[in-house]
Amino acid sequence: MSGNFWQRYFHSNPKVVGSVLHLNGIAFTVVGVTPLDYVGTAPTVPDLWVPVAAKIHLGGSSAQDLESRLVVAGSPIGRLKTGVSLSDAQAELGVFAEQLRAAYPETERNASISVVSGRNNLAALDPESWALVGAAMAAVALLLLIACANVASLLLARAAARRKEIAVRLALGAGRWRLLRQLLTESILLGLLAGALGLPLAGWMLHLLIVEIASALPSFWGTIALEISPDIPIFIYTLLVSCAAGIAFGLAPALQASKFSVNSALKEEGSAFGQRLSHSRLRGILLAGQMAACLVLLISSTLLLRGSQRALKIDPGYDSRRVAYLEMYHPANLHYAQPRLLQLNRDLIQGIANLPGVQSVAQASRSPIGGIRWVPVSP
Repeated sequence: MSGNFWQRYFHSNPKVVGSVLHLNGIAFTVVGVTPLDYVGTAPTVPDLWVPVAAKIHLGGSSAQDLESRLVVAGSPIGRLKTGVSLSDAQAELGVFAEQLRAAYPETERNASISVVSGRNNLAALDPESWALVGAAMAAVALLLLIACANVASLLLARAAARRKEIAVRLALGAGRWRLLRQLLTESILLGLLAGALGLPLAGWMLHLLIVEIASALPSFWGTIALEISPDIPIFIYTLLVSCAAGIAFGLAPALQASKFSVNSALKEEGSAFGQRLSHSRLRGILLAGQMAACLVLLISSTLLLRGSQRALKIDPGYDSRRVAYLEMYHPANLHYAQPRLLQLNRDLIQGIANLPGVQSVAQASRSPIGGIRWVPVSP
């Protein structure tokens, strides 16, 4: 039993371990409770885990389906031994696939085994999902570009206030390469500070987003659990991005600030240097790039919002604002007689119709919107 289900329905009662639950008329003994948000191999947090053989008793499958090689029974997941790599496991299971093809040529002639790492789900992404991931990463990159261009413009403006300081350093014998390293160090420290502040803020915002999404989803979809605790790879990635961003927005202003003449910088007034800086080509390129990236993000977000609004305003052909949908499922293992099932349906419909505020009740084989219908076909 999952910890979420244990808290939600049993109020964290410690006596639940060893008790008996009846699922579809079958008695099961609770042998343990998992930690909160434990998903195992499922995409969401299940309520209960039962042995594979229990599918037959629960009516979810038959013995013929579990034994048939034409029916997918599940996805095997295992743990590699110490010292065994994915390539070693792939080679060994490749031999096993050849043995299956030789032993069952009719059903396993196209059988193949692919071993993927369970540390991430990137291998399971289809081309459409990769397109969404690419679009999201492109939007993040544009946002980072806008921030870098903005900070670079501020550093250029700050160079006007430090013109005499830089000129004095050069006049005292500081090399331009040493001065460039100092300015880059300052910009990299600025990027590291931004990364140190952005990492916990991003984790908090992501957790808030997951909580909001989970609260809006139907309860029978399960609990969404997302591990957002930063680990070493995330810290390394944040460190590299922060350093790269610091170099990106600090290199051009550092080169610009270290190229001017020492004599003219010591003699001229700040207004003359600032006026030349305001008309510099680099500042114009930064402003143009920032405006272009902002325009792309603004247009993309506007199109996304308009598409979402249109999807919510699609006319289904009936008034769906006051329509509730209830799905009834009769497990085959309960062995209800047909007259009893019909009577149960009539009682349920009559009970719903008698509820206050209910105008009418109808029964259908499929939901008005959505639903999947499986049709058996043979080659």
